[in-house]
Amino acid sequence: MTGADQRPPAISIVTATYNRSRWLACAIESALKQTFEDWELIVVGDACTDDTGEVVAGINDRRIRFINLTRNFGEQAGPNNFGISQATAPLLAFLNHDDIWLPNHLALCRETLLGQDADFVFGASAHMAAGSPSPLRFDGLGIGISGTGSGYGWSPAGVEESVAPASTWLMRREVPETLRGWRLGRECYTDPSQDFLFRVWKQGFRIRAVREITVVMITSARRPGSYLAEGAPEQEWVLRQLDDPAFVCELAAQAYESNEWFNSRTRRRGAAAVLLASRALATLGVSPRSLYFRLKKGFSAGDYIHNLRTGRGLPSFVQPSGEVPSIRFEMVRRACRVDLPAEVDFAAGAGGARFLASGWSRPEGWGVWNDGPEARLLFDFGSQPTADIEVELTAAGFVSFAEGPAPAAEVRLGEKPLATWNLGPEPRLHSVRLPRECLANGVAQLTFSFPVVGSPQAAGISDDPRELAMRLIRGRLAPVVSPTE
Repeated sequence: MTGADQRPPAISIVTATYNRSRWLACAIESALKQTFEDWELIVVGDACTDDTGEVVAGINDRRIRFINLTRNFGEQAGPNNFGISQATAPLLAFLNHDDIWLPNHLALCRETLLGQDADFVFGASAHMAAGSPSPLRFDGLGIGISGTGSGYGWSPAGVEESVAPASTWLMRREVPETLRGWRLGRECYTDPSQDFLFRVWKQGFRIRAVREITVVMITSARRPGSYLAEGAPEQEWVLRQLDDPAFVCELAAQAYESNEWFNSRTRRRGAAAVLLASRALATLGVSPRSLYFRLKKGFSAGDYIHNLRTGRGLPSFVQPSGEVPSIRFEMVRRACRVDLPAEVDFAAGAGGARFLASGWSRPEGWGVWNDGPEARLLFDFGSQPTADIEVELTAAGFVSFAEGPAPAAEVRLGEKPLATWNLGPEPRLHSVRLPRECLANGVAQLTFSFPVVGSPQAAGISDDPRELAMRLIRGRLAPVVSPTE
């Protein structure tokens, strides 16, 4: 090898694993798909007894090495600390063996860390709820979003809101060296990863949020008996979607909390007081999340890891003694490029989610409802069109208005009023013309305002509290052809 070949990589990745070789293969595949390629991957087996070593060797990439520990820690903290000791790069990332990185994860995290002179950065993660359909499909997919940060930073206030899973992190080597690595689960009242994150904050390191979804999590903790199941069908399904630019927008669209009106309806009583108390605790050096698990759930040190293992179907390890709607908009803004003419289908999984900028509910098998008095579509044409653009949308009104005045949608291009659509109960085609002179930057933001919205709950139809007016099914965009052409 030449001297150039021997230089350290830019990023060391540590993956702790235990007897889940098919899951691990999918996680590694997501690392291989990264647009930033200057990395090494250190896979640390927690005394694996399956074919993990053979699976890693079969990948045949010299950037990847496998080390199998002789002692089983029963958690990721021990293998992670060993992996840190083997790392050679100035930057360090973690990839849990059941998580999938989106292709731009390392690139976005590195750009944020270097561009904002940070010590520690984290992306947002989309985690799949245990109630998601099997086999996985977009219609009915349950998605939650973690790691949204507090503004563009991080605050320990809030038990769930402050969670940033380890697979979303990128940090300078000095961070774990200063903290002396992860604390073992038996020393923690909460998950060791969040204990580590709190200690990073407490130490005064500069933490920044990427504010884009960069990781998909199929969390074993949310799937009872998951370590007893064979194969990795969910991870493999996610891998098949990675090359689709609409995929991350589909994930964001399926998260209830990515709609601001859902958030306003579900805001907890006393949330402001809890936030103030959490901030005060953090200032005193007490982790609010750890205190929550101790007082609310009665956890003793080590109980979190104990419950995690038993829930996964592993034998108990015996111890020896908010923000989301803006992230969704940013994801759409990145993915909403469209080449004309174009057909758009707003059904779940059909790709239309990459245009649903804000104000929309979760896409369903037929299309999507608005949720709230205003909703936006975003289209990026790449440059100013040479002609006006006609947008045709098949839409209908909320059924509770069938015997009364039809709901209306007031359509604007930015702040420019374009049309008012009367929405009947049956789907029909509506159209609007976008003047080319209003599209100088090549981007069109269509805003729909609904003077009247109604909920199925208020109408006595069901217990659905969403504020509905228009259901959007499909669309077509095309340049307007002049008669002389």
